[in-house]
Amino acid sequence: MLSLYTRLCPPKKSEDQESASGSAEEHNILGGLGESVARTLASKHPVPQEFIGTNDTFGESGTPAQLMEKYGLNAAAITTACEKVIKRK
Repeated sequence: MLSLYTRLCPPKKSEDQESASGSAEEHNILGGLGESVARTLASKHPVPQEFIGTNDTFGESGTPAQLMEKYGLNAAAITTACEKVIKRK
């Protein structure tokens, strides 16, 4: 479910492990749901977070698969973002 919000790296609690979170949106990350999640996490449970979405750019035409690839919203990009945020824990 990429259209709204996907928790990419579910929090795990243990004595040795902290949480990480991520959001994926099919639109601009500025002012998106990811920022709302970040604001909530910052006040309740601060953790490293990654944002996946378009970076303040105008959209173009193409098939959904082409657009996901172009804007880094495909499975490979999500996996990379998840690995990146886990390293920041």
